[in-house]
Amino acid sequence: MTYPTTTDLKAWLSIDGAGEDTELGKVVNGVIGFVERYTGRVFVAAAGTRTFEADAPYVNRDRRRLNLLADLVSVTTLTNGDGNVLSSSDYTLYPQYGPPYYEIQLDRRGVKVFQDSVQAISLLGSWGFSSSCPAAVFEMILELCQFDYQALHSGSGGVNLIASRQTGLVVAPDAFPPRLREMLDQWRR
Repeated sequence: MTYPTTTDLKAWLSIDGAGEDTELGKVVNGVIGFVERYTGRVFVAAAGTRTFEADAPYVNRDRRRLNLLADLVSVTTLTNGDGNVLSSSDYTLYPQYGPPYYEIQLDRRGVKVFQDSVQAISLLGSWGFSSSCPAAVFEMILELCQFDYQALHSGSGGVNLIASRQTGLVVAPDAFPPRLREMLDQWRR
């Protein structure tokens, strides 16, 4: 399952026709961006390469632990800073019950350490919370879209995520109904 689409939101709000598709698309995309920023998570993983220097905050003092500072679903290729590709038998992903993973630890009995003598450490993998959007997050996004859409059309001066983003204002979590705020908070990284 991907993130909700304009079609999903139209079904959620029982809207027919294409007259509001542009506006609804902006609502969906804006809310997804808001949820990702607020929670510090990308919920639908995508392939990509990230690089890390072999120093804090990424690599610890004994140079055997790499803090990813992001959610990871899977590793395709992990290349050490000396240019050598590390085998999956050289490291363990944490937490061991994951994904999402947030740390890679080299085998303590081995001689390999994270280094950046030739290049930065690079990790090609699937970055995000899950390979598909969790159902609870999917529904939460639709509920936030409904909240945003209703604020747009209420004329009551309610919190509007799109207007807040356009003006650069920060939407305080307590501006949301308590149930939506609780839903958001439970997914924070």
